[in-house]
Amino acid sequence: MGAAPTRGIELNWLASMDWSAEEEPRSSPFAGGSDQTCESCGSVGTVTHPSAGKDAGAALWRGVTMSSKDWTADAGRDPVLDGLRGIAILLVLAFHFLRFDARAAWSAWADAALRSGWIGVDLFFVLSGFLITGILIRSRAAPQRARRFYLRRALRILPAYYLVLTLTVLVIVWLVPAPEIVADSLDRLPGLLLFVQNLESSWDGLPAVRELGVLWSLSVEEQFYLLWPWLVWRLPVQKLAGACLHGVLLVWAIKLALYLAEAPALSLYLFTPARLDGFLLGGYLAARRQSGQARLSPAAWAAVGLGAALLAAVFLSRRGLSMFRSSGELVLTTSALAVMFAGLLQASLRAAPDSWLRRGLSTPLLGWFGFYSYGLYLVHMAADTWVRLCLQPWLEPVLSANAMALGTAGCSLLLSGFLAWLLYRLVEAPALRLKDRFRLEPAAERLPAGNLDSVGGRR
Repeated sequence: MGAAPTRGIELNWLASMDWSAEEEPRSSPFAGGSDQTCESCGSVGTVTHPSAGKDAGAALWRGVTMSSKDWTADAGRDPVLDGLRGIAILLVLAFHFLRFDARAAWSAWADAALRSGWIGVDLFFVLSGFLITGILIRSRAAPQRARRFYLRRALRILPAYYLVLTLTVLVIVWLVPAPEIVADSLDRLPGLLLFVQNLESSWDGLPAVRELGVLWSLSVEEQFYLLWPWLVWRLPVQKLAGACLHGVLLVWAIKLALYLAEAPALSLYLFTPARLDGFLLGGYLAARRQSGQARLSPAAWAAVGLGAALLAAVFLSRRGLSMFRSSGELVLTTSALAVMFAGLLQASLRAAPDSWLRRGLSTPLLGWFGFYSYGLYLVHMAADTWVRLCLQPWLEPVLSANAMALGTAGCSLLLSGFLAWLLYRLVEAPALRLKDRFRLEPAAERLPAGNLDSVGGRR
């Protein structure tokens, strides 16, 4: 993404990425109450946004300057979960927005870190498994639980998703001069509409337009929602945690089988059965908390430490974490990421109120990005494309490569924030207000505000 784009060609997903290193994912994933599900992104909950009704710039400034108490006062939410979502979306944004000239030693390592930002989606997957599993467990006694669950998911995900998808396809058809790119985008449309794009791309390759390619993780999320509720509702809570761990072992066996079958790294990265370990480990934590077993054993923490050490070794030896360098490396890194992020989530939820971890994750800036993470995920690629088309030809002759990278990334971040805020105000918030008609949890089973398994009062 460091090269200067030419008009009409910046929309080309393949040309915009360094495929020798990696790609991005989304995961998933936000007036009144907002059900915050970054469904690529992976999150669930409801808040009253502190700057509802203000302009986007004022909202961002207020989010940056107010205290975490102000941010969560109306919702009784745990700001740690917003902070983790904020970290996840910032990793994804950094991966897509910013590249440094790697000729200097400092910039080479900085670029290696940026090229590892795709791991934000793996964090979203763990969060999604944790939050959705908790909701499903607490909805066991709800009347018409399946109907209510799927209606709520549809209201949360579909309006913003289909609007962004429609606008993206219209822009491609009207403005992209390359017929082959237009044809590829239209061919991909059925898979995008039906949330099976990741499966299609695992054997046909990613779409030529990167604004469409980034939506693959939402397909994984939706496929997870099709089967997981029925298993959670069927199994006793005491057995669910064990089932999650057995499922993780099965996912790792699938990854190993794909590697031994010499499946390309892209297929392994996008194939849903090979991406479910993060969801299942998040579900494992939720099941343990619901059954009163919030602590993890020393062996579990040893596994978390081993995963973190493995990732550090790969990063230092290979100068960054890669999605597409090799299938074997991808098997190791995605498995270790699922374990490490599950450990981070567990540590964050159990951290003392005055601990550095909880204080760091509860900062208003991270909360702001976590709140809008779903919209940011949907719009950030389009925002970056337009910023580069408009600004890069003017900046390239007068700025160094690294200065230009920082400048365009900053502008892309601001435009993405504004568009995500606008999407929330005009589309997400009105749809979310309908969700109160389909509450999942019976009144007697709703958790008190501030419960660590909750991300707000409405679901």
